[in-house]
Amino acid sequence: MTVQELIEKLQSKNVNLGMKVYFQDNKREFHNFQVNGVATWGIGAFLMGNELKKSIFDDSETSRCRSNLAKYCMGDGLDLGYGGEAINETAICVDMPRKYCNYLDQPQHLHGDARNLHWFKDDVFDYVYSSHLLEDFDDTESVLKEWVRVVKPGGKIILFLPDEQTYRKHCEKTNQPPNCMHKHDDFSLEYMERIILKIGGLEIEYKKYPVAKYSFELVFRKKKKEKDGGVNREIHHLHASQVLE
Repeated sequence: MTVQELIEKLQSKNVNLGMKVYFQDNKREFHNFQVNGVATWGIGAFLMGNELKKSIFDDSETSRCRSNLAKYCMGDGLDLGYGGEAINETAICVDMPRKYCNYLDQPQHLHGDARNLHWFKDDVFDYVYSSHLLEDFDDTESVLKEWVRVVKPGGKIILFLPDEQTYRKHCEKTNQPPNCMHKHDDFSLEYMERIILKIGGLEIEYKKYPVAKYSFELVFRKKKKEKDGGVNREIHHLHASQVLE
């Protein structure tokens, strides 16, 4: 199949298709398509000369971990960097102001920066879920602290993340450029465990590696506050109107 044949196939399905070459050398090109005006990493094609060597119709990263991680996303929670496909139907979906992908076109509730969840008070959510986002930040610890801040004591942080070295080997094997947004050469389950230990007050509940070729799953809990002066600090369920500042 040639690129032109791929374009015609998609257009036959009434897809408004644009195409941008974002990686190129003297032997190959990698095309990032725009579907209905929204750029997506989920559809792409490699060229060697004029022949299409590999078509990529990837599902979202969340679709690859939902069977294992959705059960931890109970109650009121956030999906940070949801990309159009949320972990469940009740999560508050947060992503950048401008769309970069759109797997299922589920509604986005808040537009902003995952480094600053300024909409929310401390200790209000049952969980924060995020898939393949944390690796894009220079200061992993400070971002994770912000996510932990908004989770109730006893609440969970649920993460699906790439093992960077395994991911790079996968990219090399499949003849595609690695994601240039990844900031840490040593990003891995062990890397995250060190940061969790450094932050303190957190307890790992579940971890698994490898998952879906190059990723790992990690769930940890924010420890409940201990009794203070003989008075037990109770955790109350908050109405949605109390969550927003």
